[in-house]
Amino acid sequence: MRTRFALVFGLGLLSPTPAQATPPATTAAELMPLQVGARWVYDVTRTSLPPTKPVRSTVVDEGRCVLPDGEEVHQLRVETAGENAPRFEAWSLGDAGIRRFLALDDRVRGAIDFASAPLRWLDWPARKGDSWRWQGKHDVAFASDGHGWTHQATVVGTEEAITVPAGSFRAVHVRVESAHENVRQLLRELWFAPGVGLVRERHEDAEHDVERVLVAFAKPTDDREARVQRHLEEELANPKTPAWNNKPFVQWLEAGPEALWLPGAIAVVHTDTGSRLYYVGEKVLGFAVNQRELLAASLRDAFGTETARLPNHVPIDALALLLARAEAARLGFERVREAPVTLKPQYAPHPASHRRAAVEVIGGARDGTDRRVALWIDLRRQSDVQFATDYVPPPAARQPR
Repeated sequence: MRTRFALVFGLGLLSPTPAQATPPATTAAELMPLQVGARWVYDVTRTSLPPTKPVRSTVVDEGRCVLPDGEEVHQLRVETAGENAPRFEAWSLGDAGIRRFLALDDRVRGAIDFASAPLRWLDWPARKGDSWRWQGKHDVAFASDGHGWTHQATVVGTEEAITVPAGSFRAVHVRVESAHENVRQLLRELWFAPGVGLVRERHEDAEHDVERVLVAFAKPTDDREARVQRHLEEELANPKTPAWNNKPFVQWLEAGPEALWLPGAIAVVHTDTGSRLYYVGEKVLGFAVNQRELLAASLRDAFGTETARLPNHVPIDALALLLARAEAARLGFERVREAPVTLKPQYAPHPASHRRAAVEVIGGARDGTDRRVALWIDLRRQSDVQFATDYVPPPAARQPR
């Protein structure tokens, strides 16, 4: 996957540079450089509400998932002074431009509303005067009318000079005018600078005026996968862990939006002699989906709890699907996708379970056939996980757990 913990990097402030020194973007991705571990710091001013003094807001790209159609979605964690808990945003980049997905609950990690139309902040290629239109919800907190919004976006300029605390840039300026069926109006303006991302944003209606400006931007100081692979290699070299006879290949489990529910990462470590699952959070914990103690330790580390009980805000079916995908990846399946449950559990689910899920995935196995992995979870005082597969590796390829 990569559902992941957010990385904390030293923040290198950008030095002010001449606006004309910023080269124009040649792709949409240059205008919103989403990279796991990237970090933006903003000052946010709400001029319609006291106090008017800016508050500091930090945005960290903490992980990504890959949708079935191949679109890559990045999850941003937003921490703002004065707010008790972080908020989460989901952004995507592609040939079509920059999109922001709405959230089912922006206080919950991974709660992305894929059923609603995303906010089309920029259609690509961006040319001055281009405009586009869509209908759907709005993300602004004070625009709580739900559905019924019509959005009209226009590219005001493609190399507009703008200066913010982080420096001076040539930015793509987009204006979004939104109207609700009850005649409410809302204006939003966004400035995207190549290589930096969103440098200024302003939205207003008749009663509110909110602006955020970029104070600093820092790219990841280290490649996360390389860093965590070294972390894993150090753990695998520990005499207390099973011996490995060659350098491992690390596969991050990131297929599907359920990969974003955990604050850490699931890695599948392959070598010539074996394959094993690891949860990488504050610790590196090896686990198997059918070993309760190991799985429980991973859940405790993931959610910072004293027990392995899954928090109520985390959907149990998402965890079940994530674990089924993890086991399929450990077995080497490719093109893994969800399927109706056809395999049978070893024993019936416990009648006292208060939360229960059953999922199945199918993928191309090493023997060239499509094979399945099913997983059942019962959450109660003694939680239970069962899994089954119709794939039996050949004797020479069987892998230790």
